[in-house]
Parts: sequence; structure tokens; C-alpha cells
Amino acid sequence: MKIYSNSVAENAKISETLFDTRKAYDLIGSCPLHQPTDCLSKPSLAKALGIKNVIFKIENQRLGLTSFKALGGAYAIIRLLGSRFESITGTPFSVSDFHSSTFRELVADTIFTAATDGNHGLSVAAGARAVGAKAVIFVHERVPQYRVQRLRDKGADVRVVSGVFDDAVAEASRQAKSNGWILVADTSDDPEDLLPRFVLEGYTILADEWLEQETQTPTHTFLQAGVGGLAAACIAKWQSLSPQPAFVIVEPDEAPALFESARAGEIRSIPEQDAGAMEMLECYRPSSLAWDIIAPVARAFQTISSIEAQQAVRELADVGIATTPSGAAGYAGLREAAMDTNARKACGLNADSVVWIVISEGPAQT
Repeated sequence: MKIYSNSVAENAKISETLFDTRKAYDLIGSCPLHQPTDCLSKPSLAKALGIKNVIFKIENQRLGLTSFKALGGAYAIIRLLGSRFESITGTPFSVSDFHSSTFRELVADTIFTAATDGNHGLSVAAGARAVGAKAVIFVHERVPQYRVQRLRDKGADVRVVSGVFDDAVAEASRQAKSNGWILVADTSDDPEDLLPRFVLEGYTILADEWLEQETQTPTHTFLQAGVGGLAAACIAKWQSLSPQPAFVIVEPDEAPALFESARAGEIRSIPEQDAGAMEMLECYRPSSLAWDIIAPVARAFQTISSIEAQQAVRELADVGIATTPSGAAGYAGLREAAMDTNARKACGLNADSVVWIVISEGPAQT
């Protein structure tokens, strides 16, 4: 475990108007599969860590899929098409318009594409199928076969790319430009690219939902990060809590892109490393949109090992929470920080701390 304190973060604020969360709630809330995911308090785990409480948001059944990313790709597709529908008709869009002739003409021959480790692409594929469009999804060669099959089960044309996630991102971008497909990315360096912003806008549903469900205001949250989307969405919504919680960003030792960017004071790409247990978080360059939200506000950046993440999975299983090392990474970060004197001090953890953790995906379905 490594930890880096972000000395500029205290009391920093970002814009509260980055996302149209009302639009997100209206569109996702109208889906028949939508219902709030569970929040579970686990005081026994908190006691062992010397804190007051730890509360988990369980994302393993979000919208009938198995991760929080169900909120992103599908929502971005509907949001984009809804905006185009409104431009054509001059009337507000709702999901009932899926069946209109105007909407069917809008999506005719439309192909959406994305790069994924599994979960984002699953949401894009599900969203494309829901609106009557097609999806071409790019995965890298490390993605397990069961995740590839889940994408195909949603009707996606899945294409395997040599290398790692960033190679799949590059190939999806190239093919989208070459073929006129619509790229639904969850990472981008282009501030004018609306779709990554829509993806993060969808994720804010999780953060808003939690505020409605929980009466205990967090003093801390440990948020796992790949390119940084989940962390950015939660920070965007929770940074206005009073007092502001301490945000700790947790990454794998094998892919500490945000950690190294924080140390450098600017976005950095990092070298590819051997795969570890947290494959869903192994990204080698942060999303610039996420970085701009995270960097001014995060109190600390932390890396954890595969062994530490796997130990967290076992502890969570003992209290009835099933997930993967990627899904458990936030809790692994809390666990390691709470048991290390220097890290505990850096994060400001004490006996009165109430910590929010997102269990970002369900267990592997091999």
C-alpha cells in the first residue's frame, strides 16, 4: 500500500452545475428495471478498523446488469438520441418516444461503439439494443471469456484487440472515425466531447440516490478508480456536503495512473504492467474530465496490491457481500489505511469516522 496526500484539496470546490442530474433521474427512473440499490451498514467491520461505521452501496444488480456502469453507457445513448429528437421535433423527449416514427428514423442504421473491460461495454450494448440500434464493442486480450460472452448475449459485435484497455480505447476511436459510428467513451481528453460527460452524468444517479437513502453523513469515502469516472461522479455530488467528506482515491499497484498524476500535478500516462487481480481498474491514463473533478478535491491517492484486494473480498464475503477484487478495492483501501498509522493520519481516520464505500460490481460469473 502506498498513499499520497493532496495538500491543495482542503475546502476546494468544483462547479455544482457540471451535470444535469434531474435529466438523468427522469430518463433512468422511467426504466422498468430501475430501482435503488441497497445500502448496507456493517458496524462489525468498522469496529475492527477502529472507526464508527462503514456503509456499503451494493451495485451488483443495477438495472438488471452487474455493476454501477449500467448507469453510464446506456444512459449516454438515450441522452444523445433524446437531444437529437428534441432538436428535430421541438418537443421534450421521453422514453415513450422510442416507438415514434421520428425516433425510429433517427436510429436507423446507427451503430454505437465503445472500448471496455466488460461492464461499460455491457451498458452500451444494452442501451443500443433498447433503442433499436447496433453495438460494436472492442475488448483487449486480457478480458475474460465470460465477459466477452455476456457482451455477445446483449447482441454486441465483439472485437478483440491485442494489448490492454488503452489499446482497445484507441482502436474503438479509430474505427468510429473510419466508419461513422458513434463512440460512447467513458474517457476522453476532449472537453467538447459530450458523451463521456453523459456517461458520468448517469453515474451521479448512484451518488444522489445514496444521499436520499442514508441519514449518516460520511466523514470519508474511499473510491476505487480506473479512468476515474465513478470517483468523479461521487465527488461532484458529495463535495457540497457539510462538512465535506475526505475523498480517497484507490487504485491497483499495477495501474496507478491517478496516483502518479497527482504526484506530478498534471495528467500522466503510465507504462503498462503485468495484469493483477483488479483487471476492471487497470487503466494507464486518467480521463481528463474525471481528473479535472478529482484533482482539486481528493484528500489522498492510494494504491493497493492484488493480495490486499483479495483479502478484502474474503472479509466482505464473511459479512454477506459478494464481489470481485475490483469491486472491493474501495474497502481494501479503507482497510489498509485504517491499519497503518501514517496512512490513518494522512486520511484523517479516527474513532468517529463514518465511511461510504461503493461495491462497484458483483462476483465473477465464470
